[in-house]
Amino acid sequence: MAEGGNGGGGDLGDQDIEISRAMVKRKTKVFGVGSEIISICSRGELALTSASDRIVFRGMYQTLDKLYERFNAFWEDATDYAEEFEPTPTFPTDDDEVYRSAVKDSYYMALGYHAQLVAPVSGGTSLQGESTRLTSNSSARVLNSSMLPPIDLKVFHGDQLQWPTFKGLFTSVVIDDPNLSNAQRFHYLLSKLDGYALSTVKHLCITNENFPVAWDGLCRQYDNRRKLAGSFLARLLSYKPHHTGRPSADSLQQFLANVTDSISSLENLNIPNFANYLLCELALRCLDPVTRESFEVKMVNTEFPDFASLRDFVQERCRVLRLTQESMPKLMDTPTHSHPIVRTIKPPNKFTPAPRYNPALLAHGSESSGGPCCFVCKGSHAIRDCSLFKSLSPSQRLEKLKKFPGCTNCLHVSHKQTQCSSSWNCRFCQKRHNSLLHVPDQVQRLSGPGVKAGNTNSPNPQNIRTQGRESNPRPSDGSGSGAFTGASTSSEGGVLLGTIRASILGAQGRKIEFRGILDPGSMFSFVTAECADLLEKKASPFRGIITGVDSARLTNIQGRTSVTFVSRSADPLTTEAVVVPTITPPLPQHHLKSSMWDDYFKYDLSDPTFTSPSKISFLIGADLYPDVVTGTPVVVRRDGPRLLNTIFGHTVIGRYRSTSPSNTTNLSLCTVGDPGFQLQRFWELEEPLANPNSAMSPSEQQCEAHFQSTHNRNPEGRYVVSLPFTSPSPTIIPNVARALSRFYALEQKLEKNQKLKRDYHEFMAEYLNLNHMSIATTEPSYLIPHHPVYKTSLDGVGKLRVVFDASFRTPTGSLNDHLHIGPKLQSDIGTIILTFRLHKYALSCDIVKMFRQVLINPEHRKYQQIAWRFSPSDPITFFELNTVTYGLRSSPYHAQRVLKQLVVDEGANYPLASYALTNCLYVDDIPTGANTIADLFNIRDELMNLLDKGGFRLSKWKSNYPPALKGLETDGAALPLGDREPGVSKILGMVWDPVTDVLRYDIRTPK
Repeated sequence: MAEGGNGGGGDLGDQDIEISRAMVKRKTKVFGVGSEIISICSRGELALTSASDRIVFRGMYQTLDKLYERFNAFWEDATDYAEEFEPTPTFPTDDDEVYRSAVKDSYYMALGYHAQLVAPVSGGTSLQGESTRLTSNSSARVLNSSMLPPIDLKVFHGDQLQWPTFKGLFTSVVIDDPNLSNAQRFHYLLSKLDGYALSTVKHLCITNENFPVAWDGLCRQYDNRRKLAGSFLARLLSYKPHHTGRPSADSLQQFLANVTDSISSLENLNIPNFANYLLCELALRCLDPVTRESFEVKMVNTEFPDFASLRDFVQERCRVLRLTQESMPKLMDTPTHSHPIVRTIKPPNKFTPAPRYNPALLAHGSESSGGPCCFVCKGSHAIRDCSLFKSLSPSQRLEKLKKFPGCTNCLHVSHKQTQCSSSWNCRFCQKRHNSLLHVPDQVQRLSGPGVKAGNTNSPNPQNIRTQGRESNPRPSDGSGSGAFTGASTSSEGGVLLGTIRASILGAQGRKIEFRGILDPGSMFSFVTAECADLLEKKASPFRGIITGVDSARLTNIQGRTSVTFVSRSADPLTTEAVVVPTITPPLPQHHLKSSMWDDYFKYDLSDPTFTSPSKISFLIGADLYPDVVTGTPVVVRRDGPRLLNTIFGHTVIGRYRSTSPSNTTNLSLCTVGDPGFQLQRFWELEEPLANPNSAMSPSEQQCEAHFQSTHNRNPEGRYVVSLPFTSPSPTIIPNVARALSRFYALEQKLEKNQKLKRDYHEFMAEYLNLNHMSIATTEPSYLIPHHPVYKTSLDGVGKLRVVFDASFRTPTGSLNDHLHIGPKLQSDIGTIILTFRLHKYALSCDIVKMFRQVLINPEHRKYQQIAWRFSPSDPITFFELNTVTYGLRSSPYHAQRVLKQLVVDEGANYPLASYALTNCLYVDDIPTGANTIADLFNIRDELMNLLDKGGFRLSKWKSNYPPALKGLETDGAALPLGDREPGVSKILGMVWDPVTDVLRYDIRTPK
């Protein structure tokens, strides 16, 4: 390294600045070219399953070699410069080396992707690479489809009623033709599918091997005799003549054709005891949606439930509801003098949110099926499930339903509101209208002539725009509450929010373009419910609280879901977005017509339609904003908005002057959920349940039913469980290439920390020696990345934990996205501690490696594979994790549920241990005890014997009666905590001194 000069202080400072600037320029070149290589690799991975991405990748591939040469040249230049001119070289750092390794891996993976796309296929076998495995390539997809003769067969769009006809014709014409290969049959199948039916199979490559997979998938989807029967019955019952006057021969002929076809179709299904099925179906149509959904979940494994099952279920449901409603405390009315807003709080069941139909469970719904039944969009769904209707504001919904002939309370078309028998009222004001039509009093009072009310459920404060000058409105007397802000402005212009158009990956890996806005002032990113539906994304529960202006809470949050944005020039960006009905009204508020915008269209814009009003489907918040914005603003005109450089292009944002001045008054209103409803939810959470199963969600009930029907025990007595997938055959695109990149980065990290490397290798060796993992014999359906975390205990000693990341995303979601979480089985820790303190003689122990004593079904271990090798010189090997693995969202449920099942199977002979496992278990700790020495020894022995039946072992025994610990594993028993007094130990997150029998917290200030 060159020695520093002896120049003057001022000159030396200037020299340092110049060196620093030069170094930054060199680093920028390195990372810029590296990002392009990584982007090519990402495009190559998408090209394996997408024709459009394949075209783009082939063009990008032409520059790959030159880019890699430039990357290496820039790297060497930056390294040489740092060594020669910097006193302490700042390049390359450890992170830089990891980045270089990632770029190198991306380069070679891109080469592999290209080789797989252009290599010829022989004998139907596939090419294999280290990073991923394909079942076909582009040449297999072509197959000279022009040489195949056309077939006369109608296209199947996914209509359940048309499936039997389509299946029969396709089988006789295509499948039964011995002269066709499976690949040719697959070509015919894809050409005769459209809509949702096509989306279920189009991600598969056209090969001989994939046709049976695609056909079986369609058959599983549509060969549902119960659903078919419901559709035929609904078509029969919902038929209405076209003319209400004197019947004609044609109308009667249509009636006869409909009835005859429906009845013959029902007869062809050969339903056992058809009369009983018919009674059950007709009765189900009269049930409320919530009860019906619960019944369908319980009967999920019964093809045709009978009326007796329905009657028994409803009677049981009545008993449960009576018990839970009687135990729910009633709330008193709020005193009118204590608050300007008066509420009358009714019994808790009246606050239950308006029920929603589940189309997957209600094959023929409670509204007219078999034809368009939505009054708003004429679609085949109920009004309450109409995405167009829900995207409107409450006042706009009222306007839409002005000519609605049906009921404005339950939104059913068959009767008027005065004839409605539903017990549901508006959950906001308890008046006789649907909650979707509730307009707060403040909005109604402002909504006079010239007022336009926006969606009060939106997270954007710009929801109400009016020409009036109302300010400081008094609080409403209604049940709704809110925060109001007002501003009257008179200016010749406005403000453009930064709109962008971006592609988002759907559940099947398909890219769909949406329009959205940038908002660095939001802690969360948002997507609309319509956007999530189009992406086929399932929303998971969101238990947080989101507040806006004046701390007003955002209501009607429908959950959160993972979204991945794909740009033209950067890696995909993934975040967890909150799902809401709407984000903001269409932007901009009106069409912008001015010659000033011509200067902006000369740039590469992220939203070329920024001057035209259009709906907003997503909002990118501060979680992604730093990764989206890439440069400083560009000034196009001094009197116009700025251009913000982003990975999607230039975004137009800021103030502008208009050629058509107008006075506007902007109002903001954010509604707050009724406190009475929130208080009722509090009572529901705190009140002990008469029947725990009644509190299970449909997902939790399905998970529990799955466990009961799939678990078993091996000859040693250990339990074997299956992964509780949300669908029978999960579609997960293997993530081998990206997971291997994570593994290479892990190897780099281990090489730089020998202690970490030694601990990590010891952990993996133990995992292998205990047979908790073994070499995989099948290709991975999902590869779980893993990394180390040091957990520091109270005595300051760091203990290595290996984290298995089952939330690692693929284009079709992570493994965790496809699993049920399962019901909460964990007992309340406060109750456990209080029970522990009741005993005269205390006893505590831990279950050794509790999760890893439960085996996973061998058929599901392909979803639990990891990459590992003990030396970088060894080939990478895929291992299967044979046991329940921490990191999977279902694992805590499996571990707790197996112990409860052990009590059911073996607990009769061990009553004391059964009570301890049922009431005293917290994760893997069992704090229990007895009031006599004899019972203390009995519970100790019973615990060891009972858990041994299931293959579990106990350790870390602790007791305030030392003779009870004789002959036990003393490893971890009453261990000293560092420099604190000896004899104390940890229990349930606290410190316990068995000698004095005292529980306390151990709090340490940082050194």
